[in-house]
Amino acid sequence: MSRRSLTTTIVAAGGLAVLCAGPATAATTPTTVGGPYGVGVVKPAATAPCDQELRLGVRFTKASKRAGVREVRVQLRGTKTGLTVPFVTPRFTTVRLSPACGTTVTVEYRVTRKTKTMRTATSATKRYRVVIAARPAAPTGPGGVPQEPGGPPPLPAASAKDPDGVRTWLALADLRSGGSRKGQTCVQTAVDSPDGRSVVGSTFCGLPEEDAVVAAATTLNGRTVVSGVVGTQVTALTVTGPFGTQTITPSKSEDASDEAGEIIAVYDAAAVAPEQLQLQATLADGRVLSFTDIRRLNWRSAGGARI
Repeated sequence: MSRRSLTTTIVAAGGLAVLCAGPATAATTPTTVGGPYGVGVVKPAATAPCDQELRLGVRFTKASKRAGVREVRVQLRGTKTGLTVPFVTPRFTTVRLSPACGTTVTVEYRVTRKTKTMRTATSATKRYRVVIAARPAAPTGPGGVPQEPGGPPPLPAASAKDPDGVRTWLALADLRSGGSRKGQTCVQTAVDSPDGRSVVGSTFCGLPEEDAVVAAATTLNGRTVVSGVVGTQVTALTVTGPFGTQTITPSKSEDASDEAGEIIAVYDAAAVAPEQLQLQATLADGRVLSFTDIRRLNWRSAGGARI
């Protein structure tokens, strides 16, 4: 992943979000409008489809730097879903938030500033109301089990439908830019349900650009979950288990094609155990890497040593 201008996907620590970073290009950067203290903000559309992330963003400018802007909090007002974007240098940062279907949300940009002459920080907000479409009724197969037309759907990028047909599992990754894990990509697993989003399991970190695949296979909430992140050198990835072999499509930002991607797959723990799963990665140079034990695959410690 590039460390230039960041594209950021969020899941906030309060239980409703996660963080992904990747390069943004001028050609795909959304248009911004004027926000508080010279900060440019992305104005969302008044309506949005169900199960589609809201693509928001913040542009720091020279004017916002002169105004003493310290940070911008981008969130769904009244919830803990959001991200605090600190001011570093003038740049654009994309933020993606996932509201629940069938709701009306208020996107809030809260800009905080404090200059050397100010005793306390002040803040100002810009808000937009967005109506999220309701979830369409899913067609059903034998026994009333939800089923996509034409048979089981392929695994979506960075998300996987729970076997119950209601919940959605997500792999959430962020590239650490400082601290003892600087340069490592860390992954959390989250699950969306009608009650909201919750982060489950432990965070693990690694170096996907060096090791090709960083992953975990574990049992969470009665499910066997494979989650992780792959490096840009991985061109294809499959998971093999009692069910046969299945292709996993890594997530890719629409802003760039040269960033690493998250992966996730979910199975009923009664039918599939973590130790029964294997991964096979095909690299751009034609090599094929096979991993027979993926329960703690290529994890790294805070100092960078393999765990």
